[in-house]
Amino acid sequence: MRFSKIPIANAVPFGYRLPMTQQQYPLSDFDASWLRQTGAISVFRSEDCFECGDITPQDLILASRVPILHPNSDPNNPFWEDLRVVVQAQLSRQNNVPPETLLKVPNIWSAYSIHDVAEAVHDEFPGSVHIELIKELFGGALDKPYGPNCANCALINRAVIPSQSLTEFIRGAVMLSDINTWAFGVIGPLNFSVKVSSF
Repeated sequence: MRFSKIPIANAVPFGYRLPMTQQQYPLSDFDASWLRQTGAISVFRSEDCFECGDITPQDLILASRVPILHPNSDPNNPFWEDLRVVVQAQLSRQNNVPPETLLKVPNIWSAYSIHDVAEAVHDEFPGSVHIELIKELFGGALDKPYGPNCANCALINRAVIPSQSLTEFIRGAVMLSDINTWAFGVIGPLNFSVKVSSF
């Protein structure tokens, strides 16, 4: 059982198999070069990833301790249980089951249907959803002094990140936005290199 997430924008090379199989991973030079000409998003190979430094996709896969599963004819293969969960979630989505029955939903999505949740993370600008969540966690405005006036708000530990002012914008909103964007820039290339190494 295979599915392809590769939108084909040009002719498939003669003899090329789609969807791709386990034998085509990690990507060869030819596969990577061809895939980069399709609608596949950010085709990264570890050897092309200067952002990855000394960290290899295999290092990340091992550190995650998440097994990479593939389908086969063994009914006891754990892959089938994982697939069952995915199929059940899809059936629940089709039946308009509230999203909080399937996953923990942040307050900013409390009025969302399962379709709204899916659309909120479909091709969103990196970090946009996370910034909304950070604003929610910190009471809506990140440059205000919280203290005891905001009982349910997250607090920046000022013993770790000192503030120079009662109202702190630079070491508040700017710092949290920077961390959010930095995380995407650091993790993104590693994440995409793992995608094409772990099949």
